[in-house]
Amino acid sequence: MTMKSFLLFTATLAALAVHAVDLSKDSTTWSVDDVVEWAANLEVSSSKNLTTALRKYGVTGSILMMVDMQDLEEDFEIKSSIERKKILAAIMSLKDTEAEKHVILGFWEVTALNRQEVHYLLPLLYGSPRWALWQLGSLPEYARPEQLLGSDWVSWFQWIFIPEYVIFANRNSIMGGLPGTVPITLLVALISKIVKLYTTSSWYTLAVNEIKENMLAGVLAWLYSRTLWHVVPWFLCDLFLYFFIWVGPAIIIISTVIFMFGAAAGAVAGVAAVANNANITNDTNRRHLHWD
Repeated sequence: MTMKSFLLFTATLAALAVHAVDLSKDSTTWSVDDVVEWAANLEVSSSKNLTTALRKYGVTGSILMMVDMQDLEEDFEIKSSIERKKILAAIMSLKDTEAEKHVILGFWEVTALNRQEVHYLLPLLYGSPRWALWQLGSLPEYARPEQLLGSDWVSWFQWIFIPEYVIFANRNSIMGGLPGTVPITLLVALISKIVKLYTTSSWYTLAVNEIKENMLAGVLAWLYSRTLWHVVPWFLCDLFLYFFIWVGPAIIIISTVIFMFGAAAGAVAGVAAVANNANITNDTNRRHLHWD
């Protein structure tokens, strides 16, 4: 063996050793490329489908720890039940530390595992928060609110009158933590509701309109999740999700601020009108007294 061949052989072994060390660490730290590399070495005939799905959904090591049979069948499209069991067994064999057994996922990692549910529920947080609270219990345990609503009268009061506050209070646990300005938007929506209660001339009309808006938003979100979501290209669905994370909140916040300024201006104008009428009445009374 020449010196050049020996050096090349040594460098190759060193590179393989470094990579092996990388993959032998805590698997929750793996990148998408690491997960794909691990999957490519599994002795399953569907490894190509598996690696394609892992890259498509951006599955990191943390997400991999949460993959289950349903994910392998529905999202990863692994047809063989035997192969699904082999893949799941390989995943389970990675869980040899506490960090791997008790993974804490963030919003985007939860989304990678539950795309349809997140695409369905996130718009509901704005458009129909009561419907959203009702549906959050269907999420996997790691994506549910830290405190689900109970059946006592306090929970019913919160669900009926202040669902936005309940979602805001659980913002760090719902879907792994609500992203962007979503939590602030919910708080702004609650403040806007309180202002409307003080400025409206009919609470009944306000309640009926809110119920109609909530029902419409809920039905549209359900129809989108059950029909269009399956036929619209995935990148367009993701753009729709990004809209509700970044653009939607901005629109809601701006419109709420404009409404509140308008309400404040109306209140000031009302006070000024009352004061002006009082002055006119006083002047009229003084004139009558003078003529008498």
